[in-house]
Amino acid sequence: RFAGIPFAQPPIGTRRFQYAEAWDATNVSYVNATQYSPACLQFGYFDGNSYDLNPWGNDENCLYLNVYTPFLPGDTDVPEDQLKPVLFWIHGGGFSQGTGSDLTFDGGSLTSRSDVVIVTSNYRLNIFGYLSLDDGTIPGNYWMSDNIAALRWVQQYIRGFGGNPNNVTIFGQSAGGANCIELVASPQAAGLFQGSIQQS
Repeated sequence: RFAGIPFAQPPIGTRRFQYAEAWDATNVSYVNATQYSPACLQFGYFDGNSYDLNPWGNDENCLYLNVYTPFLPGDTDVPEDQLKPVLFWIHGGGFSQGTGSDLTFDGGSLTSRSDVVIVTSNYRLNIFGYLSLDDGTIPGNYWMSDNIAALRWVQQYIRGFGGNPNNVTIFGQSAGGANCIELVASPQAAGLFQGSIQQS
C-alpha cells in the first residue's frame, strides 16, 4: 500500500474555488507514502473521528490518493500484457462527506484476492467541491476537476506501480456512482479510463 500521494496542488488560498492543478514535483526528491492524508473538509461521520472511520482528520489540503498493488515492476519497460488492470474507486457520501481512505473500502483486501491495482482518492466536498455561482468567478465542478486530475496522475504514474494506464475502470458507490456517470459524460475525462461501474 502506498498512501497519501499528492496528485494536485493544495486547493487553498488563491486556489480555493479553482480547478485542480497537477501537483508540482519539480523540487521534490521523494514522497512519504506511508500514511493516509486528511479527508477533505466535511461534516457527519468523518468530521473528526466518529466510529473510528477517519483518524487522519479533515483539511482543505486534501487532494491525495492511495495505491494498492500486488505487483511492483522491476523496471519501467514492463510489457503491457504483464501490467495489471486498474480500478479507480470514487467514494460516496452524499457529495458532502467521505474519503478515499475510508477503511470500510480499504483497497488492500480486494487487491490481495484479485489481479488488479486499486487507486482511491479524495475530492473536494460540500461548497468546496460543488458550489457554483452564476458568474465567471466560481463556475463550480471542482470535485470533477479533482477526479480528472487524479485520473491524469494515474495515466502518468501507474505503470510504476504495476498498473496498466490503458486498462482503467472507474467505479463508485452512491454519490461516487453518480460521479462516475458525470465523468463518463465529460469531454474533459475522455481517454482517461476505459470502463465505468456504478453502484447504488
